[in-house]
Amino acid sequence: MIESVFLTLFAVGFITFLFGYEKDSVIYNGLSILMFIIILAAHFNIEVPLDTFYHEPVFYPISLVFIIINVLVMLIRYLDFKDEERFRLR
Repeated sequence: MIESVFLTLFAVGFITFLFGYEKDSVIYNGLSILMFIIILAAHFNIEVPLDTFYHEPVFYPISLVFIIINVLVMLIRYLDFKDEERFRLR
């Protein structure tokens, strides 16, 4: 059950990462970062009531890498000065 929540959050984060890259959208990139931060934060303390502690070591490095990649993509996209028309007042 908990694995499906992680996989759903990961799928939404990855799809919004692709949409953000393709459509050059800050909203999609921000949503992707938010999904991966939720996965990263939930990794640290998951305890099933009246059961054992749940630990999945794979989601931590994957979400951390995707957060770093997403931030770098956002910085590269919006600090690229080849397209100066984007920065002009209209």
